[in-house]
Amino acid sequence: MPCLKIFTNLPKDKIPEDFTSKMIPVLSRTVRKPENEFVVAISTDCTVAYGGQPKGRPGAVATLESISHLGLEENKIIAKEISELIHKELDIAPDQLMITFYDIKGLNVAKFGVIVCNINKINGACKFFPRLSIFTNLAKDKIPENFISKILPVLSRTLRKEEERFVVVVTTDCTVAFGHQGTGNASAVASLESIGNLGAEENKIITKEVTEFFRKELGVAPENCLITYYDLKSQNVAKNGLTFAEMLAKK
Repeated sequence: MPCLKIFTNLPKDKIPEDFTSKMIPVLSRTVRKPENEFVVAISTDCTVAYGGQPKGRPGAVATLESISHLGLEENKIIAKEISELIHKELDIAPDQLMITFYDIKGLNVAKFGVIVCNINKINGACKFFPRLSIFTNLAKDKIPENFISKILPVLSRTLRKEEERFVVVVTTDCTVAFGHQGTGNASAVASLESIGNLGAEENKIITKEVTEFFRKELGVAPENCLITYYDLKSQNVAKNGLTFAEMLAKK
């Protein structure tokens, strides 16, 4: 059951009704699995910001999860075709789309109440486009207008990468519950993906600063903030229709 998740700042009415019916054959052909095995999920009206880029441009980030059939060569083909289709159908330019690939094992995915699939340990070293994804139960109007411009310097300083390389995605109005606390408290779960510059010591520093930033800017208490870190291989991240492994090979 491969799953493509797309997060975009486009409103729901800008997603063509036949978008998934066009995307699934592309996925089937490039990932080499039957169409009826695919799942496509789209979250609209997100805040999507690419560092150093003007506000308001249509943008998206995506993740493709699959049990096998992903890898250095496969991801090159998939990235190119997905980027072209999203550009054509959603008018999102390739430089405003980042795709992350996850090759997963049957232990860590479930459907029909049965386990089908263990996310492989993803590691590597390169310095391109870290992505911070935030899911919160706060309403969109509770996110300060300058939230992105304030968090980018924090990420840049703690992760030791230039501001213009970062992507920040904020999904609001989610249902978020931390154990017995229920859903009433301001809460957030976040994931930080990076090619390199993550690790035991680095994550301590990033956690401290990002958690404090969330408390100050969003009113999210540290006990209601969860952050997960992913250290990625360059072959498992794509932008401009190319994997970063391809970009590095061309240098």
